[in-house]
Amino acid sequence: MGLRLLLVGASLVHAYEPKFLDLPSSMQHAPEDPCYGAYFASSSSDTDIVDSVAWNSYLDCKLLQYEGEAVEKVMYLGDSNMDYWASSYGVGVNVGASGATCFGVDKHAQKVLDAVHPETVILHCGTNDIWAEQGVEATFASLQSVLAQLLAFPSVKKVLYISTVPEPGLIKYYGQGIVNLMHMEYNAYDALVKQAVAGNDRVQYLDAHNSFLAAGNPLWLYAADEMHLSEHGYDVFEALVSAANKDGCAYLICSPKHPARHLLFMADQASYIQPMVCRCAS
Repeated sequence: MGLRLLLVGASLVHAYEPKFLDLPSSMQHAPEDPCYGAYFASSSSDTDIVDSVAWNSYLDCKLLQYEGEAVEKVMYLGDSNMDYWASSYGVGVNVGASGATCFGVDKHAQKVLDAVHPETVILHCGTNDIWAEQGVEATFASLQSVLAQLLAFPSVKKVLYISTVPEPGLIKYYGQGIVNLMHMEYNAYDALVKQAVAGNDRVQYLDAHNSFLAAGNPLWLYAADEMHLSEHGYDVFEALVSAANKDGCAYLICSPKHPARHLLFMADQASYIQPMVCRCAS
């Protein structure tokens, strides 16, 4: 495969308008989202989304927004990194939910498939399972069950699975030692997923974790909480999906087009716009 360059950035991805940059995690749903209040009102905490009643009501509300519309080709499924993604990849149905686990996605996958009938599913989950100390094997088992449901559904032609990302903000809450262990679990989980889908033409593993590390895992890839993604973090997600569809590339090395401007991001996150150049590394 020859070297392929992708130029991504807010000025170049015309339909991409990130909605949640630099907001606290508890405020990262769009203010106009009519489902947000009902979702958390029926949940005992911001992370208690394994609760079937809470997530069921949230999905019911979200799916009602698409009722009567044409069948969408793309569905975004998983945790907050899906929920907060305003993607330019294609018009689709976003049923991501903040705090979602693979265990929870497994419980509700059939419901959203029956409602949406997608052709492509962009899937990202597992981080919250590991945070909840479910362990690598149990998290992987939940993901396998999700993938089995997706691949068995007649309309689904392709699943793009996006790996974990190495969030630097975890250090604030858990300390470096715990975070090192948590990231080891991320790596072990990612390795199991990558091995499991290897050779499956309908599932592609997109290595966001190593793509972020290859860029140096800088803070400008993350929102203010340093756990959720900034506009630039989503630029990497966009580039991964784009490269996967065009080149079969799963791993990118991305850097700002103008590296000398790095410090501007730290000084003025809200107005900073920095296109990035990404190249396929596999």
